[in-house]
Amino acid sequence: RREAEELAAVARMLTESLDVAAVGQRIAESVLPLFGVQSSVLRLLQPDGSLLCIASAGPARDHFEPGHVMPSECGGVTGRVVAEGIPVWSRDAPSDPGIGFTDDMRHRVVASGNRAALAVPLRVKGKITGVLTIADRAVRAFSEAEVELLQAFADQAALALENARL
Repeated sequence: RREAEELAAVARMLTESLDVAAVGQRIAESVLPLFGVQSSVLRLLQPDGSLLCIASAGPARDHFEPGHVMPSECGGVTGRVVAEGIPVWSRDAPSDPGIGFTDDMRHRVVASGNRAALAVPLRVKGKITGVLTIADRAVRAFSEAEVELLQAFADQAALALENARL
């Protein structure tokens, strides 16, 4: 029930602004207390396949500032979400052999201090339009319920961003 109330409150809050940057920042900040994580990054998919950071919160903000462009080949949980179209998570992304990073991305992730990461696609009309990533400094597992909740949050966020963009 609490999660449903939080999603409804977030949906109301996200529709209060038509500025993409403002909506993005609200999304990035809202997920921190909802999931008890340290950082979040919101990226929009660009026509060339790169991912543009439009908002970030927590320690990630110092390493993934708005305007940062992540080339399509950078990998990580975020890159895998775009490639596979499904949520991707890791208990300890920098040490996970299944999560490939370019040197620059590995440096940024390690410098942020974040270890555990969960990323989900933003979709509008069935097309991936971006990725919402949450991360925590502690090594931890994300539950299936957390994955589902973040995806539900991302679905609401994608609609709010699309409305603001239009």
